Amino acid sequence: MTDPNQDSGTSPPKRPDPVKGRSSVAGIVDAILAIGSQRKALLAHLRVALESGQEREALILSRRLCGLDYEQSDRTHSGIN
Repeated sequence: MTDPNQDSGTSPPKRPDPVKGRSSVAGIVDAILAIGSQRKALLAHLRVALESGQEREALILSRRLCGLDYEQSDRTHSGIN
């Protein structure tokens, strides 16, 4: 049986470094702001494309905003016979 008053030889748990935590949060905030700026630019381009009747460009930009990559295809599904 171990004595709770006796030193077991293990060190106390380390506390997180507050300076390191702040730099990590700052990096996340910077990434969020950069993504927001990119999406704002895409929305501006989408607005211009819609106003000028460029439907194909508007579709491409819309898909990018939704996280879909534009792929040129022949509109046929290879799994359908």
